[in-house]
Amino acid sequence: MDGLSSFFGRNGFLPHGYCFQWAPDLLWSMVGADALTAAAYFSIPLAIVSFVRQRGAVGPQFKGVAWLFSAFIFACGVTHVLGVWTLWRPDYGLLAMAKVLTAGISTVTAVALWPLIPRALKLPSVGQLQAAVTALEAEVRQRRTAEEQVVDIAQSLAVTLASIEAGFIAADATGRVTQMNAVAESVTGWSRAQALGHPVWEVFSREGHQAADEPSNPVQELTERGVTIDTVQEVVAVGRHGLRSSLELHAGLTRAPDGGAVLGLVLVFRDMTRLNQVEAERRRLAAIVESSNDAIVGKALDGRITNWNGGAERLFGYTAEEAVGRPVQMLFPVAREAEEMRILADLARGQHVPAFDTQRLAKDGRLLEVSVTVSPIRDAAGRIVGAAKIARDVSHQRQAEAALRDSEARLRFALEAGQIGDWDLDLVNGTTRRSIRHDRCFGYDTLQPQWDLAIFLCHVHPDDREAVQGVFDLALDEQRPWHVECRVVWPDGSLHWIGADGSVLIDRGRPLRMLGIVTDITQARQAEETRLTAQRLEAENLQYQAASRMKSQFLANMSHELRTPLNAIIGFADLLHAGAVPITSPKHHTFLGHIATSGRHLLQLINDVLDLSKVEAGKLEFSPEPVNLTRLVGDVGAVLHTGLQRKHLSLQIDVEPGLDGLVLDPARLKQALFNYLSNAIKFTPEGGRIEVRAHGQGPTAFRIEVHDSGIGIAPADLSRLFVEFQQLDAGYSKLHQGTGLGLALTRRMVQAQGGSVGVISAPGAGSVFHLVLPRQHGKTVAERADLADATAPGRRLLVMHGDPGQQAELAQSLNAAGFDVDTAASSGEALQQAQSQSYAGLTIDLAQPDQTGLGVLADIRRGGPSSQSPVLAVSMAIVSLPAA
Repeated sequence: MDGLSSFFGRNGFLPHGYCFQWAPDLLWSMVGADALTAAAYFSIPLAIVSFVRQRGAVGPQFKGVAWLFSAFIFACGVTHVLGVWTLWRPDYGLLAMAKVLTAGISTVTAVALWPLIPRALKLPSVGQLQAAVTALEAEVRQRRTAEEQVVDIAQSLAVTLASIEAGFIAADATGRVTQMNAVAESVTGWSRAQALGHPVWEVFSREGHQAADEPSNPVQELTERGVTIDTVQEVVAVGRHGLRSSLELHAGLTRAPDGGAVLGLVLVFRDMTRLNQVEAERRRLAAIVESSNDAIVGKALDGRITNWNGGAERLFGYTAEEAVGRPVQMLFPVAREAEEMRILADLARGQHVPAFDTQRLAKDGRLLEVSVTVSPIRDAAGRIVGAAKIARDVSHQRQAEAALRDSEARLRFALEAGQIGDWDLDLVNGTTRRSIRHDRCFGYDTLQPQWDLAIFLCHVHPDDREAVQGVFDLALDEQRPWHVECRVVWPDGSLHWIGADGSVLIDRGRPLRMLGIVTDITQARQAEETRLTAQRLEAENLQYQAASRMKSQFLANMSHELRTPLNAIIGFADLLHAGAVPITSPKHHTFLGHIATSGRHLLQLINDVLDLSKVEAGKLEFSPEPVNLTRLVGDVGAVLHTGLQRKHLSLQIDVEPGLDGLVLDPARLKQALFNYLSNAIKFTPEGGRIEVRAHGQGPTAFRIEVHDSGIGIAPADLSRLFVEFQQLDAGYSKLHQGTGLGLALTRRMVQAQGGSVGVISAPGAGSVFHLVLPRQHGKTVAERADLADATAPGRRLLVMHGDPGQQAELAQSLNAAGFDVDTAASSGEALQQAQSQSYAGLTIDLAQPDQTGLGVLADIRRGGPSSQSPVLAVSMAIVSLPAA
């Protein structure tokens, strides 16, 4: 204790400050220097300790040296502080102790530092550290880039699979699901959470593959089969809930980065139904674009051409190889270049570009008139990335429009020059658009405010209105052109004629409009009526002249035909009257026969003329009854037997078996057949052949043909047959006399019964005359039976006759036939009896002295019990009948 006290004692010592009192500046310099040095010494260990504590990667040997070095510096700082202290207090023992401590720490630090020098030399230099840091940073960046690429690839794969709507399932090396996307969830019916850890073929079930039959490790199966991701399989996936999907499946193995170990498998599949539909639609749209006659050009926003179809090649002359990639401005004339800049700017701003007409430049320098439609092209995000242009060549259209305007002007001029009005009737709302010329046709000088079909019909003459309406309705119903000529009444009451024509415009089978014209045809109508009147008068004049010639010819023929039998009758009668031939002489009987034959011939001529007049007046009557055609033809042949024998002609008759049920007027049929056979006998040379054939022609008609081997008829003369008073030529007339009435009368009689006649002939080849008649004509057999029943014996008849003798004779004949008869001597008496009693039949004298028989019959027909009774007209004189 004493030693310490002695060591730390102050007695006998003076502080250094006293020594420096003579130089205070020096004192304070030392104080300041020691204070700053001490502060620095105290700060340095703090920094070293803080560094060591924050840097945990320093080795233990370096960490101990750091602590020793810190203690050494701290001790140095204490020494400097005590040096300042001893300037005023003489604690030199304390100062010595601090220096000893500092010396000890310094020695230990120096001893510990020398062994560390070799180790420190092994540490990298600053440059090496910087290079290492740089390499490390590059590796970090590379790893970060790879990681980002992996993320990008994963994101791109997800986006790609989603964009193509592909399903994705990943499995580990044991074949259990580790990943799947939303498309796979919808196809399989498994959610991702449900599928994780399940066998892949259990989740992705395929039709025709049972889960029990699937291999336990699909990865091993794919490895053995050598299946790669490029292998395409067409499968039908069966979802968990029974949904079936036709898929295109790609299955492949996933391996380690070095290509060695198999890590698992991946399934990628697409629903091909929709893809096929999309592909078909794409091809269809591409075909439409390519086959379009319009030019379709795709371009980017910078104006470069990206697409070029066949229509563009035909319109502009550039091939697709020449156009694609070049600026679209090559198609613009210099004056139109600003137009493209405006279009591109509007598209870039998303503004709509309306269709417009403009000019474009062809490859050969021609200016083209085109109509352009611009549509934006958008990407999947909806951003406008280009434009599609449709350019249609309207050069011909412009020319057509100009021609149409010119044509319309010409048409308007023609309509005005022709005083023709045009109109357009809307068949839906009934309104009519028309020209002023239209309204002038109806008597108006100005265009009327309203016009429709009803107003038009009000102007039509009442007598024509119904017909005009009917023709209009028919045109609409049958959708055909409408034409009408009718009378219209003008506002001043005058009557005019108009001609109107219209054409119906149809849309989807429904009439929408009718376009037409109208013109005033009053003057034309009057001129036409004048022309028709003149034409009719001229025709009538020609008919009168022809009738006069025919009358003269008829009179000449009749005078000859009548004179011949009359001369024979008179000649033979004079001989017999003069007694030139005794009664007992055979010639007496012969002459009487000539007189009878000539008389019958004369009667036949007169009957033919009378029958012809009846036919022309429509008064020829027929009496149908059942006819045996074979017997009738035989009867006519028997009548002409003498003529046949005289010329040694053979007659053959061929009637089809079973041709019966004929109901005709036998007398008229005999007359027609007689005319045919008479002509055949007349024009057939001696020893010739004549044949009559009859056969059915359908179920309701029959045909009779008369064949002869005569001289035949020239083709030029065939049209003159069956014409009244026509004989073929003078040669025929000289050899064969006749009036020319026979064939004409035959034609008239046959046609009056609903039949027809005809002839086939050639010179030297004979002739075939035929007639076709209905099997039944007039009243049927049943109707005739009803009439027979009505007038059967035992029924009461009324006989009206002005001659008492003839009345009595007629009544006696009817009584003898079994009828009850009442008589009336006058028209009034007959009318009174007919109106008071019903008679089964009436006989009326047409030549009553007080009233004509037809007048009495008309009074009886007006009403009464006998108004419908059959009537038999009796007359002993020729009566002129009034026209029906």
